[in-house]
Amino acid sequence: MIVSNPVVYSCTVGSITENQYKLISYGISSEYLPVTSTGNLKNQNHLKWIAYREAKDSATQRGLPFNGIDCPSVRDVLAGKGPHISKNPANIVFRKMMETRFMEHRDARIVERKTSITWEIVETIKNRGGRFLVKDKSWWVVADPDTAREKVSVAFRDMRKAYTSQGDSGTKKKSNSDDDSQGSEVRKRKRESDEK
Repeated sequence: MIVSNPVVYSCTVGSITENQYKLISYGISSEYLPVTSTGNLKNQNHLKWIAYREAKDSATQRGLPFNGIDCPSVRDVLAGKGPHISKNPANIVFRKMMETRFMEHRDARIVERKTSITWEIVETIKNRGGRFLVKDKSWWVVADPDTAREKVSVAFRDMRKAYTSQGDSGTKKKSNSDDDSQGSEVRKRKRESDEK
């Protein structure tokens, strides 16, 4: 027995902003619509898609393989910055995975262990059906394993910097020069107050 869900259509009338808010109430983000709030068409993604198709067709005509990926899957970790990258489902899972292994990576005494942890994360993503993708022109390509490991290593470094900048006393260590400069500032202020 085949059960089909009925298709519901809805038509709204109003300004672009009103319609965008209406779409948001259905869970559709307005940032993906090809229209700006002023009514101008956004054609940048379309132009990227045309460039992708032209490159793919050109490679196919010459008998060369084309490794470009137009639409990454939800399991693919995307390299880069910005809201589209950070909101990608696989990147969210990747960050959670990094957070669970952060302390182990941070506390590892030998470089080989840190490298081993980064390789384990790359393998976990791969075993879940994901890939590490990097941007090449207007499309994505699969990163080689060493590049993927390097991306994980850089992500750990960025996490460590963010962690130490929060002022955690266990990770943020003062150098002797910091103590000397703070001590000299205190002595200078004391001398100035004594002179008054």
